[in-house]
Formats: sequence, structure tokens, C-alpha cells
Amino acid sequence: MKSSSAIVHPSPTTTDESSRHFINKRVIDFTMFSLLFVGFLYILVSIPFKDDSLFSSLKSHYNLSTTYNMIVYRDELEAILAETATENKTVIIAVVNKAYVEGDKSMLDLFLDSFWLGDDTRGLTDHLLIVAVDQTAYEFCMFLKLHCYKLETDGVDFDAEEMFMSDDFIKMMWRRTLFLGDVLKRGYNFIFTYNMIVYRDELEAILAETATENKTVIIAVVNKAYVEGDKSMLDLFLDSFWLGDDTRGLTDHLLIVAVDQTAYEFCMFLKLHCYKLETDGVDFDAEEMFMSDDFIKMMWRRTLFLGDVLKRGYNFIFTDTDVMWFRNPFLRLSPNETIDLQISTDKFNGNEWSQANKINTGFYMIRSNSKTIALFDAWYAKKDNSSRMTEQDVLVMLMHEGLFRGLGLRVKFLNTLFFSGFCQTSRDVRVVVTVHANCCRGISTKLTDLTAVIHDWKRSKNSSANETSMFVWSQHRACIISMRHRG
Repeated sequence: MKSSSAIVHPSPTTTDESSRHFINKRVIDFTMFSLLFVGFLYILVSIPFKDDSLFSSLKSHYNLSTTYNMIVYRDELEAILAETATENKTVIIAVVNKAYVEGDKSMLDLFLDSFWLGDDTRGLTDHLLIVAVDQTAYEFCMFLKLHCYKLETDGVDFDAEEMFMSDDFIKMMWRRTLFLGDVLKRGYNFIFTYNMIVYRDELEAILAETATENKTVIIAVVNKAYVEGDKSMLDLFLDSFWLGDDTRGLTDHLLIVAVDQTAYEFCMFLKLHCYKLETDGVDFDAEEMFMSDDFIKMMWRRTLFLGDVLKRGYNFIFTDTDVMWFRNPFLRLSPNETIDLQISTDKFNGNEWSQANKINTGFYMIRSNSKTIALFDAWYAKKDNSSRMTEQDVLVMLMHEGLFRGLGLRVKFLNTLFFSGFCQTSRDVRVVVTVHANCCRGISTKLTDLTAVIHDWKRSKNSSANETSMFVWSQHRACIISMRHRG
């Protein structure tokens, strides 16, 4: 008899329930694991480690970045730069703090005024980024609806006026440098301006107003000592233009640069072209004795200023106010534009191209070009390495060291027959152009002998042709005595 076996098949209902139970368990396990993993990452990122070796190794392995807290700073800066820049990615940047935005007329107000008053400058504010280093400055900038960016440095309060070379001043300068470097790294060109645009726009305006059609201006520098008295040095200087031949109209192109308020106000009273040049920490209103520390500082400040004029594309005749102008020098100076510098001499050796001539920086004409700009840069760069030397002495030294030749300068040395002085008096009043009170010390002494020169000139104008040919200048007695007692 065969035995039979029965195969029992599970019901469909039992199988479905078992599968669902298995899947549900897997989902729960995966969810728990995911939550644990997310929690671990949260703890890893958000909790600071005293010993960050674990974090450092993870950062190194997975190339994680720690600049999370810089993203807001960088994105905000990128946005404001893109908004402010020109099409070629150039932006004008100025940094201000609370001290520069407070007061009835703040430094920022003056700065913006210069854009409003300048020639073709109003539209430049569209590309001006004001970088505020404190909240007050930032809020004032935003109130003016400018392009504004707030730059902060932890642990330093930059809202007060920082005295030059103080610790906080230096910190602020370095923070500014770091910021500007960041702008460069983002691919932006920039013009950085501190608070000098007022100076520069004002100077540009007065130069344009004063210059001839070929951008040439006559420049004289004065201080209080040169404008005071019953008959001041500036009075005598201007008298020579009035009394000279074909010189009255030249005052239309004469720029008086005043180094103190008194001189500036006197210039404005005379309705001349006037510019006020100031130097922080130095009082230039007194008569500076030859070779005194303040005399040398004033001469170097003058050199820096004149170099700036060249960089703006202006040619100029520089003249001391103790130079009397009796004829139009433009008619005697060479119009040849290949001659870079034409400079007066104390004593002329007969060769107008000879560097053996003893030059005098009290009167010269210079053309604006890359060579003359390089000359003034090299000249001024010697300021701190030329103890007890005037700027004229330094120029002579540079000439003898070969700088003129090295720069390819063409320099003409002026004949004292035409461009005369007390060191070597012109023999012929019929051709003399200027008379300089060189080889003389002291304003009062120069006034005495230059007054005699003015009288001599008037006498020559009233003389017959025969008398003029026999004309002799008065002796410069006061100046001769001053040079004997120069200890």
C-alpha cells in the first residue's frame, strides 16, 4: 500500500503580512540611522572643540572649508562692487568714519561738494563707493543714498578721529589695505581717494582758469611775510608787471600760491588767481630765514606741489616774487617744445647748454612730459636724504650725478644779459627781461634794493636812446652788506 504525503501551502494572506512586517522594520531601522547620522553631523559642525584635531583631520580628508561666516561679507561686497563699478569694472573708493561725517559741514560734505562743483565730475558719484568703518558713518552714507559698504574690525573702535601715527590710526590704515587688496582679488580696478579730492579738484579748476591756451601758467608762492607792510614784496612784484613792456596781460595767467591764510586773503583781495596750499603741522606765515628748517620744509613742499602741476599736464614758469618782470619772457624763452627746462643762472658762463652754469631755481620754465615728471619725482625723493641742503642744492647735485642726461632732458641755461640778477647784473637795460634779487638775504634788504631797481627801470623808460645805451644800474648796497654778514 502506498503511503501518501500532503504538501501544505501557506495562504496568500499569511505571506503578505510577513512581507509588510519586514519592510516596515527596515524603514524604521533606516530612519533611525539617518537621524543618528544627521545628529552626529550637527554636533560636529555646531559645537566648538577645544582640541580640534578630530575636526581638522575631517576637514583635511573631506576638504571642508571654515569660511562659512565670510560668505555674507563676501556676497554683500561683491554685490555693491558690481552695482557701483563702471563697465570695465572700475570703482572709486573712499573710506570714512564718524569723525568725517559729523558737523555743520563735514569732510564728506566737502568731498561731495567737489564732485558737484567740478568740471565733468557729477556723474562720477555713480561709481563712488563709500566704505564706512563704523555705524554712524554707514547710516549717514545710506541717508545720502550713496553706494555704501560697512567695513568692521573686531575689537577696534574707529568712530573717533584717529591722530596720525596713533595705534588705532595704524590699525585702520592696515584694515583699509587688507580691504583694498580684497577688491583687487575680485577683479576690480579702483581709484582710491582719502580726503584729497577737494584739494585736487580745486587746484584743477584754478589751473584751468589761469592757464594759457597751450596749458601754460605762471606760478609764484607767497606767505604772510611777503604780503605785509606798507609796500610788500608781492606789491613790488605786481608793480613790475604794471610798469614792464608787454607784461600787464601776463597777470591773467599768474597763479599766486599762498601757504597761509593771511597771504591767501590778501591775494583774494587783489582779485588775482589764488590757491591756498597748506602743510599740516608747519606754520609758514613767518619769514623763513635762508637754510632754516622751516625754510627747507617750505621749499620741499613747493617742489611737491609743482610736480603735481606737471602731472596734471600743465607747463609753467615758476618765479620767486623777488624777480621783477620788465619784459615778456615768453618772447625771449625758446618756443621749441623739445627743450624740457629753461632755467635761470646766478652766473652765466657763455654757453647756454653747459651744465657748468650755476643754476638758480628762482625762475625757470618747464614743460609737462614724462621726462620732467620723472625729474620732479627723483628730485622730491631726495628730500629725506639731503640733510641741510636746499631743494636747489639737491637739483644741482642730481644734475652733476647725470640725472639730466639719464632722463634725456634738454636743458637750456638762461643768459644773465636777459634774465638778470644781483649776482650778475645785465649790462643792457634795453634787452633785460627779469631782475632777480639773488645773492641777497632778508625780505627787508631785498625790498630796499628792488625798490631802487624799480626806480632805475622808470628812469630808463624816460631816457633817450643815447642815454639808455649808457645806462647803469644802481648798486645793490643793502644786499651786498647782507651777504657779508650771513653768519
